[in-house]
Amino acid sequence: LWVLLDDMKETLEEAQGDSSAAPEASSQPQGEEADESGLTGELKISAALRSSALDHWADRFMEEHPGVKVSVEYTVDNPENLIQTTGPNTAIDWYQVYVERIAVDLASGEAADIVDLDLTPIYRFAASGLLEDLYQWMDNDPQFDKDEYYTNLFQAVETREGELPFLPFAFTFSPIYLNQIMISKMGVDVEEEYPDGLGWRDLVDLFQKALETGVADEKTMFAKNQNKRVLDGYELTDFISLNTLEASFDSPEWTEYLEAADQLPFERLSRQSVGTSYNVTNYGVRDYFFSSVPVLFSHLNYWSPIFAVPNSTMPLQYRTEKGNYVFDTIGCYAIPAGGDNVELAWEFLKFLVEHKDYEEEMSKTSTEGQENPLPSDYSKLYGSSIPVNRNALEELCQLMFGKSGPTVFERADEMIWELNVLSFSDANLGDSLAEIQSEFYDSHLITAEECAQQMQERAEIYLKE
Repeated sequence: LWVLLDDMKETLEEAQGDSSAAPEASSQPQGEEADESGLTGELKISAALRSSALDHWADRFMEEHPGVKVSVEYTVDNPENLIQTTGPNTAIDWYQVYVERIAVDLASGEAADIVDLDLTPIYRFAASGLLEDLYQWMDNDPQFDKDEYYTNLFQAVETREGELPFLPFAFTFSPIYLNQIMISKMGVDVEEEYPDGLGWRDLVDLFQKALETGVADEKTMFAKNQNKRVLDGYELTDFISLNTLEASFDSPEWTEYLEAADQLPFERLSRQSVGTSYNVTNYGVRDYFFSSVPVLFSHLNYWSPIFAVPNSTMPLQYRTEKGNYVFDTIGCYAIPAGGDNVELAWEFLKFLVEHKDYEEEMSKTSTEGQENPLPSDYSKLYGSSIPVNRNALEELCQLMFGKSGPTVFERADEMIWELNVLSFSDANLGDSLAEIQSEFYDSHLITAEECAQQMQERAEIYLKE
């Protein structure tokens, strides 16, 4: 596939002409059904999993622009059916099917007008010149104000050339929660001692102290329902950069991390699926030491104070070894370069992330008579995540929490501005690396040093393909 991408790159550049010319603001031809904006045409979107939010905003876009037809094609129409089986004992993960199809479509020029690149090798696509630089469209559109957005998230997903290959629709991040009963017995004020967050060394040191002081015992799990890769979602970002296509697993720091994780108590093997770690109200007070909870916007209406979890400390940012703060994107929408419908695609992406009249939106999706001002199905707006538009978050906090809304927004806003690294999001490479880790964590067929070296070799091969 990647040979095909390289072969198509030259053809694509010829079709684009002078790529240095900045794109102009949208100017669609007038049609009989065109609204006053002049937008007409058919827009095709490709995504892996069905999204009620994407469906909702596609419908709303067509309402505002009756001259436009938006159609969305999903690889998995029903997200509950995530695995297809072909033959006995053979499973093909849905995202592998999607990644292969998107790679071929992009290389052949047959991709949809907008493609969701979540879990795909985004930066390899970008390096092959197959994606529009959305910064150019932002900068040349007088209606798009970057100051309304969490621009730190845009910066975190840039390519090594400083381009913006996709637009994150929404996001989430996962703070750390410690067992409050254990922490209190240890006499540790974690908010005071770790004002900038804490990393894996801090967690290991605190856990050892809990064991030494007797507040934890041999039955206490480091994290409930998890395995030795529980912190990989954070730490991998220090040792592999998908943005720059570089890896450094063959470093003493990664080996040290592997050895430390291997000594911690977990219930599950590294290749076993894990459960949620935040339903701690069902756990005994000595069952677990820490949990990691995704901050989902739809949860804020019953978390009080903001992000609080029963029996746990207030949330603390996880700080990687290199001092980074990790986030996940929900919806990585890109525009294939050189397409025939690029202008209309940009208008839709801009509409997707811009601030809306949320009282009007809620009136369309809320259950009549419901006291909570949030819609009964928040997923129709932003899934279960946080909008990348800062003004949108502020208004939604006010509508949800009333008088306490400004406090909720202020606390969330402070944590969000610290986020600066996109979580490791290449599913195929992630699975490949996990297989190597399993040889060390689960069976100890290799040493930590050998594990690190094999991960480095696997990553280099993949990133250079």
